Amino acid sequence: MAESIHLIIGTPDNLPVFSKKEDIHTMKRYLELYAHRMQISVAGYRFKSGVLHLLVGEHERLKQFLDGVLDAFVYYYSTQHNKELRFVYKMRQRLSAKERTQLLRYIHQGEDNSLEEYERYSRYVKRELVSVPLGWSLLSGNFRDRETFLQHMVREPEPAYAQLFTSIEVFEPDKLSKRRARAKAFLDQFLESRALSLEELMREEHRSSRFELIRAFREETDLSFRDIGYVLGMSHTSVIRILREG
Repeated sequence: MAESIHLIIGTPDNLPVFSKKEDIHTMKRYLELYAHRMQISVAGYRFKSGVLHLLVGEHERLKQFLDGVLDAFVYYYSTQHNKELRFVYKMRQRLSAKERTQLLRYIHQGEDNSLEEYERYSRYVKRELVSVPLGWSLLSGNFRDRETFLQHMVREPEPAYAQLFTSIEVFEPDKLSKRRARAKAFLDQFLESRALSLEELMREEHRSSRFELIRAFREETDLSFRDIGYVLGMSHTSVIRILREG
């Protein structure tokens, strides 16, 4: 029986990065491109608004596959939406035959891939990205042909497994996200005390206020110039220049 790996890809802030069809379509293209390039077999995938599930075959170039896909999508997303994006992922290995079956059933349901209609599922498994032979090999049971395999999959996962897979879709904020959240809170407090908006703060007449804000950041917190620049929408070198010129 083939070895498999369950990948759960999301962001530290649990952002809805896959809420738009054009973004999902772009990610699929990158998945197909790098799966072909790295010879990675994908048994199934599922997009939810803030997370992507992948069940893939074990492969020595899996990290290269992930790096390629995620770097490409981050570049696309930052260009398309003018927003910074960071991905994190979880990797689950050594799944039992039953868990693989339940996971495939979970993956093949929902927003992107519905099992409510058999015909629709058939179209899903005919997509270039999905390897039916890999999915076949991951499951326990005897399948006489493709039809018996598909019939085996047209079922809902057991509730306990559905709850498990849903629970692992939530990512805890990492250190960088926590620092940026602190920086945002400090900025909001400063703006409120001055009755200013961020847009107003960036105007030339409030140059002295920008200096006072950055000086307060450095004196009252342990946040870096990069953290400050992130919440102000400028580079860390610009932040340093404001402080020096103040």
